[in-house]
Amino acid sequence: MQLPTELDFLEEFISTDYDNQFTKADWLKSPFESNLWVYNFDFKKNKELDWNIHLYDGSQLTDENNRQLLISLKHWLIASTDRNVGSTVAGNKLSAAKTTMNRDFRSVLRIIDHLLLNGSQYKLKEFGLGAITLDDLTALLDKVYSNKDTNESLYDWSSRVSKYLLELLSKTDNEDIIRFLVRYPSTLDVDPDLLSECPLGLSEDKIISIRAAIFLNQLGYHKHGPSKKNNFGGIWGMNTSKVAKDIYKNTLYVKTVAKITFPSLEVNFENESIMDRECEGVKVTTKESDLLSWGNLQEYCRALNKIQALNTLELPAPPQDELDKLNLYEPKFRTPKGRFKTVPYDLVFRVIREAIEFHLKYGDLLIDTWNDVIKYATQKKIPLTSITNDDFLEILPTKLNEIGVSRLGLTCISTGEGQNPNRGANTASYFNKLRSNQGLLDLVHVYYGAVKIIVGVLVARRDGELLDLKAGECLDNTEQWLIFEKRKTSKMLFGARNTEARPIDPIAVDMMQNLIKLQDKHIELGLLDGYTKLFSPPQINASGKFSTNRRCSDSYVDLFCDYIQTDTNENGERYYLRQHQLRRFFALLFFHSSQIGGIETLQWMLGHTDPEHVWNYITESVQGSVLRGAKAQYVAESLVKGGKEYSNLADFVYKKFNTTEFSVIDAEELEEYIDELLKEGKASVEPEFFEDENERRMRIITKITGAN
Repeated sequence: MQLPTELDFLEEFISTDYDNQFTKADWLKSPFESNLWVYNFDFKKNKELDWNIHLYDGSQLTDENNRQLLISLKHWLIASTDRNVGSTVAGNKLSAAKTTMNRDFRSVLRIIDHLLLNGSQYKLKEFGLGAITLDDLTALLDKVYSNKDTNESLYDWSSRVSKYLLELLSKTDNEDIIRFLVRYPSTLDVDPDLLSECPLGLSEDKIISIRAAIFLNQLGYHKHGPSKKNNFGGIWGMNTSKVAKDIYKNTLYVKTVAKITFPSLEVNFENESIMDRECEGVKVTTKESDLLSWGNLQEYCRALNKIQALNTLELPAPPQDELDKLNLYEPKFRTPKGRFKTVPYDLVFRVIREAIEFHLKYGDLLIDTWNDVIKYATQKKIPLTSITNDDFLEILPTKLNEIGVSRLGLTCISTGEGQNPNRGANTASYFNKLRSNQGLLDLVHVYYGAVKIIVGVLVARRDGELLDLKAGECLDNTEQWLIFEKRKTSKMLFGARNTEARPIDPIAVDMMQNLIKLQDKHIELGLLDGYTKLFSPPQINASGKFSTNRRCSDSYVDLFCDYIQTDTNENGERYYLRQHQLRRFFALLFFHSSQIGGIETLQWMLGHTDPEHVWNYITESVQGSVLRGAKAQYVAESLVKGGKEYSNLADFVYKKFNTTEFSVIDAEELEEYIDELLKEGKASVEPEFFEDENERRMRIITKITGAN
């Protein structure tokens, strides 16, 4: 376009080189025609993009008969960072920041890889991008929106890995697998929680065999812990990088992107016994929505909109009028996935009571006796398992003998009798003996479970923060404050964490001091160089080592739940407590205390006298979905039990359940619905503080903030 002379100064902003349009970019360091692109968005090192991949018919993308498809994809990728494409300002020559350009570049690359993986569906070989319809584009955006992890939504990572591993298993000699399992029996230990959450959809037997196949085919990855050449040690998992490069070998970008790992495939080769549970566990976790955020979804909308550059170049592409309709795209609302039943409020109360009673009856005695046992073994210079049962009974105090303790441990046998590494082979017999108090070491683990539960519920911290606590450093000098490193606060701090202090009740301090006392004795005897993690118990097989992995933490909490026989549901599944449930209970206690006339229990726990101070502590400690879930559970349980305080929710409930009789509604369904109302901002549940007879009081109120 020829501009008038007086407008010559605009030429550099609106002129376009149509012959070389979408063939050059500042970030592209290679010729457009090259089949190996080198690019750089201000990276420290250049990166490569190899177009030499195979299509679904076996031909190369770079073959001459696929040239139109190849150059279409290249032009689209260059257009991804061109602000002029799709801009409402004609001749827009303003350049985006390199970080923004890199993000737009990667969004288009991800879509291209999805199209390549599903090339036959989109008929890429036959029609290039010309056969893609508006329905295809909206379906693609629906897929992107369906999961915040595009590895799952666009590339079916878990599904493809599952299929890949089953094929790997079928190609691996079964005799080799059996020999591997015999040599490394820890491969047989499968955490039921991890298995239930595993997206691979594989049975426990398949997981065990596949673990062996992974290592036999050199697809293992050493995560941490000691390991020797030609021998496994420490914690190992599947090498997702190797597997991804194989599964996605005919993609441009996704084969290089980090993928989620599968903890159910990980194996602890440290010869540490991990105990099975007596029952299947009730699924009690509540997951937030897995949907992609609206902002990230818009990036993919823009990426698809950039296809219009191909219309400019008269290459096969969806028509412009269909691309324009993408501006009207809105995803269908979907309820959050994976919501399961919550732990009954009174059950947690019972567990807390029994944990404290166990401590008061046996805590000091168990730790002191264990210290006497390790002192005896150290003085005799023998392993723990070499202590004869007669010698063990000589060490044992009368009180423990009277309650049934008769041997070192149920999963370890005294000298000359070998070891039984797990209790899975004879579950009923083991738990009968456990609850008869026969094994000292097993009772020590039960005690660790009791301590973890009490500390967990009284401080309401994240599980990782509790597991990070180090004996000897976790209490201040007054022994009234818990010292911990706060997780999820290291953003922009280069991984550093804030060290914080929170008040802690004396009963929890007494319990923690017992665990510290056990480590003190090991240090005194030269068995430990220094303090280790507070919640690291002696290994259950009496190896003399300490357990330090997270799964062991779950194991001794499970053991306590089995010991006191927490409730089971109608399917025979037992409630095994986890820290995120105890954090919710901490908030629930606040709400329920409003019904019984005060919050003295929480004030006693926290050392506060003002209920508003208690509430501030709770909102600092228990945030987001956990606190919202506690509110929903409290209101739902109150309504189902006939409470009238929250009847202002009746209109909502009637529209959902066609009744205002709360008592006939399933409590779990009602809780889920109220949680949804709170999340959408249609209702709120908050404490209201007031003065009553010169005393600061509070009550819980609900407010309706949405009309529909």
